Amino acid sequence: MEGYGGTTPVIKKVTFPKRGKFEVSLEDGRSIMLPVSRFPSLQKVPLARRNKYTIGNGNTIIWHDCSEVYHIQDFFGFPDDYRYKG
Repeated sequence: MEGYGGTTPVIKKVTFPKRGKFEVSLEDGRSIMLPVSRFPSLQKVPLARRNKYTIGNGNTIIWHDCSEVYHIQDFFGFPDDYRYKG
């Protein structure tokens, strides 16, 4: 199979390469650039603190100064494919 059809995305890192944008990079080499404005809780985090985060299980990002926990589907738009079903 070509492409990423059978690949589960795993978050590797987050960077802020441009003003008002952040990039989520995956272990398989893919990345997505997103506007911070789509994530109001993250937008409230001071610029100097946005690189203080933890990646949980490869599918969530928790910023230390943010009340929201972001899941991979929040970035890539997969409605329920990667949501915890515990």
